[in-house]
Amino acid sequence: MQLAVSWQIFEITKSPLALGLIGIAEFVPYLFVSLIGGWTADHYPRKRIMLICLAGIFLCSLSLALINTLHLNAQVSTSILYYLYGILGLTAIFRGFYLPASFSLMARLVPRNLYPKSSAWNSAFFQIASSFGPAFGGFSYSFLGAGKTHAINCIFLLCSFLLIAWIQGLKGLPSEKTNPKNFLKDIYSGLQFVLRQKALAGGMLLDLFAVFFGGAVALLPIFADEILHVGSVGLGILRASPAVGALFTSLLLARHPILDGTGKKFLLSVSGFGICMVLFAFSKNMYLSSFLLLLSGALDSVSVIIRATMIQLIPPDSMRGKAAAVNSIFISASNELGALESGITANWLGTIPSVWMGGVLTQAVVISIILFFPELYRLDMNEQLDSMQS
Repeated sequence: MQLAVSWQIFEITKSPLALGLIGIAEFVPYLFVSLIGGWTADHYPRKRIMLICLAGIFLCSLSLALINTLHLNAQVSTSILYYLYGILGLTAIFRGFYLPASFSLMARLVPRNLYPKSSAWNSAFFQIASSFGPAFGGFSYSFLGAGKTHAINCIFLLCSFLLIAWIQGLKGLPSEKTNPKNFLKDIYSGLQFVLRQKALAGGMLLDLFAVFFGGAVALLPIFADEILHVGSVGLGILRASPAVGALFTSLLLARHPILDGTGKKFLLSVSGFGICMVLFAFSKNMYLSSFLLLLSGALDSVSVIIRATMIQLIPPDSMRGKAAAVNSIFISASNELGALESGITANWLGTIPSVWMGGVLTQAVVISIILFFPELYRLDMNEQLDSMQS
């Protein structure tokens, strides 16, 4: 859905700042509800939360399909612009409840000693969707238009709803109920827990600032249209390239998890991601650009899987939803605010300087994390698993 909306907004405005504002439209509502979503996941059935949120996202996508079908000139009319931003914001609210619940639910479906492999497999399936989704969306938008593209998305959302509903064997609430008077205190306890775990906090901050400065996804419509001249089909390929790289890495790590020297490899992968962004900024060739994005996705997947495993291993089940919510805020801030940062800097300095400068700043972030969070540098997943079993 986001690819179709971002391309539609770019068609209307031809503005990098307008693409950056997509990040604000998604991040602000997500920020307000995500901690509540984490608390909800720790006190109410997670499967039910996921089903309600999927139903809400389905209705959002359905409304986009209807308005684009009824308003045949929507893709070139400014009258639909604010509606598009509003739907993105509403979808972000549903995601603020869905993500902590889905993450916490997965931890209850597999044994703890399999968390490293389950995180990799979960990432692999996510990347399969992320690989084919943008590419398919680009082709669909190019040949069928926005309305039918959103209608197809509705079909996929309905399939997701039915698959989640099919999950059986979950009993009771994930943890004991909390007195409603302690609601805010309980939410704050999740934030405190994360901050006390230095390796976990360092990993979240690393991802936040690295993707904030180094991400180029929000500007891909500009690269596709004005630099590489490949149109919406090329945009779909560019958007899919990081997911393809992440998919192969996830499948590899599902078989061979990173357990030794985990923190060092985490930091090295983020540094490599930043280097890919610097090289991507100067590329004028579609094949080279796609390869660099593929490599960046492969390196980013390493950090994603390690961080996901940390979230599953370190917090107790009664705290996992809130910890996942804090993590999702950092992820959302890096993605959505990173999109805004990319849009603003591209508007001021130009698209290419915005991306290569972000890649350079990513290297500075890695060095800073090593200095201020040495616990992350020393992280070894084998030690975590040994302490869990003892």
